[in-house]
Amino acid sequence: MGKLLLAMFALGVALSASASYILVKSDVECKSSGSWLGKFDNVGQCAEQCNRANGCVFFIFGKGAKAGKCYMEKTSQGCPEGWETDAYDFYQTSGSKPTGLLEVTDTEDRRYRIFTATLGAKNGVPSREYQFVKVKLGSTEGNYNDLMIKKCKSLGMKPVCDYPAYCKRDSNSIYLGQDGYLSAHLHRQNKNLVPSGFSKIVHYWDGLCGYVSSASDSRAGSKALCNIPANSLAWKTPQQANPGFICAKVVHTSDVSGQVFSAGLMHNERNH
Repeated sequence: MGKLLLAMFALGVALSASASYILVKSDVECKSSGSWLGKFDNVGQCAEQCNRANGCVFFIFGKGAKAGKCYMEKTSQGCPEGWETDAYDFYQTSGSKPTGLLEVTDTEDRRYRIFTATLGAKNGVPSREYQFVKVKLGSTEGNYNDLMIKKCKSLGMKPVCDYPAYCKRDSNSIYLGQDGYLSAHLHRQNKNLVPSGFSKIVHYWDGLCGYVSSASDSRAGSKALCNIPANSLAWKTPQQANPGFICAKVVHTSDVSGQVFSAGLMHNERNH
């Protein structure tokens, strides 16, 4: 995964009735000291235990071979002790903090603001909680879709699929379940064509380009679909248009019963 750094003024993402927490960085633990909190079925239970523990603000939750392991991390904002790659996700509780903004930094130290949304189930895609980031290409030399994949990967994310016929089953992108083109203003504004909850974030797509699999359409080639002009869409190369695009990451997925599961991302072992 790409390196993720949090510049947080604090954003509470409610994932259970009793605990709020934010995914700060994936596949790491902080090199600070820590305390064992227990072993749990899901990250929400780990967060609840952290909330009960005196002084617990940051915690890690294991996955892969360390699935369920929960530790308090005795550190401060940004983990000044440094990060260590491991089979954990690093979280911050948000119950005692004011609401505000999250940002991520890519591997070239460019900072981008995160926006979040929970979208309803549609077209076989279950209800999910997402983190999104609006980004622009640093270099415009190359295949638009390959450049999108590379840029989003540097943030630990994937580009959002613009149209299901082009990239619904493309593992390099994230399909939200929509029926229409996200690059087409009328399509993304039509609540019948997008999953529930999308109307709250639809404005972020205004004027942007969208990911399509290069092999999906003979017109694509090295191009992407862009919301240019504002009331339509057109195929553009990176050199012709670089207004930005949306990267995404699935944070949690709910099954049909509404039970919340942590998104699977693999790690190693805590050394305390």
